[in-house]
Amino acid sequence: MSKISIIIPVYNVEKYIRECLDSILQQSYTEIEVIAVDDCGDDGSMAIVEEYAQNDHRVVVVQQEKNMGPMVAREVGYNKAKGDYIFFCDSDDILPKNALELLYKEAIKSNADIVIGNMSSIEMDGSVRLWKKEQLIHGTDRISVYKSLFEGGINHNLCAKLFKKKLLTDYTYTTIPNMRNGEDAMLFYQIVDNCEKVVCIDEPIYNYIQHMSSSSHIRVSDENIEKMILWRCFLYNNIVKKYHEIEHLGYSATIRVISSIWYQYPYYSSRKLVDLLRKNNISQLFTINQVYKRLGIKGVFSTYFVASMKYI
Repeated sequence: MSKISIIIPVYNVEKYIRECLDSILQQSYTEIEVIAVDDCGDDGSMAIVEEYAQNDHRVVVVQQEKNMGPMVAREVGYNKAKGDYIFFCDSDDILPKNALELLYKEAIKSNADIVIGNMSSIEMDGSVRLWKKEQLIHGTDRISVYKSLFEGGINHNLCAKLFKKKLLTDYTYTTIPNMRNGEDAMLFYQIVDNCEKVVCIDEPIYNYIQHMSSSSHIRVSDENIEKMILWRCFLYNNIVKKYHEIEHLGYSATIRVISSIWYQYPYYSSRKLVDLLRKNNISQLFTINQVYKRLGIKGVFSTYFVASMKYI
């Protein structure tokens, strides 16, 4: 039986880490190791993790010298992993009891590089909501997976997915320290670039816990807005341009996401945004002619964005 390594970046989650660890250690699939990476918070999270490690040999604690954010913490974690498969879990979320078993059985049956399950959200009032059914609309190969990502068939979260370890340890990926918005997506798109086969199972295998300290409830800093834009520039330059089969979809997604960032965070300087796009060699995408040519009527909002940029 193969072992699954669960990677958990730990940072200021003392209210939630017990429930997270309990949900993992009580899984029906028991051949696991839990790698808790200390991202150097200032609360009692790691004291709780150390307590679990003393009582269960499957819990491994990895210390970092300073806070580097979840992207670096995950990289540290999977490079320490001894399992054949990698599963990522946020330290304030929980797993249904049979989550790992369902993913593992499908991985063995299909020999897929990645197995994707459905995610549910546990709202602050205790209600449970299924995010959506994950679907590979076009197929299971790399290009088809990218198409499903760009069209919204599957999400780009790292959680709720089981990865063959070699996908993470046999390749070098670009990581950005202290990136806290879009870090999942930046890594996932890079991982898919090394995949041969990805499959989905129609089962809820991950519970995202909504609370006031969730990222969706926190004002995003200018630095993190810039990192969100940077990863979209990275995606376009390093993935989209590489495959002509997804170029149109990737273009549309790049325009749509960056223009929505501009709309969602009006306090961020438009001048800084334009300079960032120029610096990353994608400002040429943002012309009215290009938007109309490639997106047509669907690009109306983006055209407004492009027109606004013109006068900066």
